[in-house]
Amino acid sequence: MKKPLRRSLSVLAVLALTASGVALTATSASALPATATISEQNCDIPTGGLLFPFVDGAEITIVNSDEIDGDLDYSIVLDFQYDSPYEQGTVAAGDDRTLVIPLEEDSSTTIQVLDTSEGGGIIGGGVVDVNCTPDYSPEAVGSIQPASCAFPTGGIIPPSPGFSFTLDNSEGTGPAAYAFVAGDVEVESGTIDAGETRVRAWSLEEDTPLTATVSSVDADGEPVVLAESIEEVNCLADTPVLVTPVDGSEVASPVDITGTGTAGDLITVVVGDESVLGDRAGLLASAEPTVPVEEGDGLTIYEVTVGADGSFAVLADLAEGEYGAVAIASREASDDGLVPASVSDPSNVVLFTVAAVIPPTPTPTPTPDPTPVPSPTPTTPAVPSVPSGNGGSGTTGGSLARTGAAPFAAAGAGLLLLVAGGASVLVLRRRRTA
Repeated sequence: MKKPLRRSLSVLAVLALTASGVALTATSASALPATATISEQNCDIPTGGLLFPFVDGAEITIVNSDEIDGDLDYSIVLDFQYDSPYEQGTVAAGDDRTLVIPLEEDSSTTIQVLDTSEGGGIIGGGVVDVNCTPDYSPEAVGSIQPASCAFPTGGIIPPSPGFSFTLDNSEGTGPAAYAFVAGDVEVESGTIDAGETRVRAWSLEEDTPLTATVSSVDADGEPVVLAESIEEVNCLADTPVLVTPVDGSEVASPVDITGTGTAGDLITVVVGDESVLGDRAGLLASAEPTVPVEEGDGLTIYEVTVGADGSFAVLADLAEGEYGAVAIASREASDDGLVPASVSDPSNVVLFTVAAVIPPTPTPTPTPDPTPVPSPTPTTPAVPSVPSGNGGSGTTGGSLARTGAAPFAAAGAGLLLLVAGGASVLVLRRRRTA
C-alpha cells in the first residue's frame, strides 16, 4: 500500500533530484544519448534467478543509444550517496542492462542513474516506495468525534466549528495503515505502529454536511472502512422567511403574520408603519442585527419562538394604513459554551395594506303579511220568543257562537307564521292587542 505521507516527502526528494540533475547536465550541449527507467512495479519483481525468484524493491533498465559509437559508463546512487554507489558498470553502444535492487519494506528510496563519462549527468531516476506487506492490524479501531461549534484543534489555532478523526492502534500487535477522508478530500494517510494513536482535527463550514471516513486495510491489503459519519454544524441563527401576508397584498386587521425558521430560535417580527417605511431598505435598516430594535417611532415589535414544525405566527392588531414587516432570528449560547450566541440576517421584507373594515349591513328579515282578521257582520238581535209557562231554558244564538271564531283563527295563523319567523308572531300579537 502506497503511503501518501512518504509520497509527500518523496516530492521534496524529486525536487532535489531535479535540481541536482540540472547542475550535473548544465555543461551538456544536447540531450544525453543513454536513458534509464524505473519500473512502476515495486512488489514481487521477478528476478529470473533461482535463489530469490521474486523480490520487493526497484527494477532499473539502462539503455545505451547506438547513435554514437561509444560505451556508457554508469553509476547507480541511492539516497544521494555519491561516494558509495550501489553499482557501477559499462553498457556498450546499442546494448541495455536490467537489474533489480532489493529494498526494505516500508522504505522510500531516491534512486539516481548517472552517466559518469566526461560531460555526463543524470540519465534517469526517481523515488521508490516499498510497502508490499499490508499494514493490517485487526486491533485497530477508528472513530469520529462528533462536530461542535467550538471544537478544540489541539494547536495554536483557536477552537472552531469542526470534528476529529481517530485511528487507535494502542492495542495492536503490528503497524496499521490509515486514511482520514473528509468529503472528497484525503485529509491525511499513513501508518502508525502498534501501541500508537493518531488524531486529526478538521474544520467545517456552517450548514454544510460532510461525510467523514476513517479507513484502514484488511489482511489482503484491501481498503476497509472503520468509521463513517455525516458531520454538520449549525452554530449561527438561521435567517427566517416570512410567508404571510403576501407581499403587496391587502389584508384585514388583525393581521396574521407567519413564517418559517429553525425550531427553538427566537423570532423578532418588526412591523413598521408609513412613517418609517420609505422603502424596503429603510425597514431593513431598522432591523439590522447590530442595531437594537426598540418599539416606538412607528415600529411595533412581536416576539415568538419557532415551533417544532419549523413555523411561527403572530397576530398584529393594526390600524388602517400601509405597513411593512421583517423578521430576524436569535439564538442564545448553549450552557456548555459549544454554541455561541448569534443573530441572523434579516428575512425577506413584505409590504402590505391594512384596509378599513366596513361592518356588513344586516339584511332585514322580510315580514310576511298577516292573515287579516275578518270583522264581525253586524246583525239585528232576534227577539226571543217567550215560551208559555213558568219555566224557561237559556239558548245561545248564532251571534254568540261567532264571537270566539275570529280570535282562534288569528292564533292558528300566528302559529304558522312562528314556524316561518319569530318576528312575525310579535307583529300579530301587537295587532291583536290593538
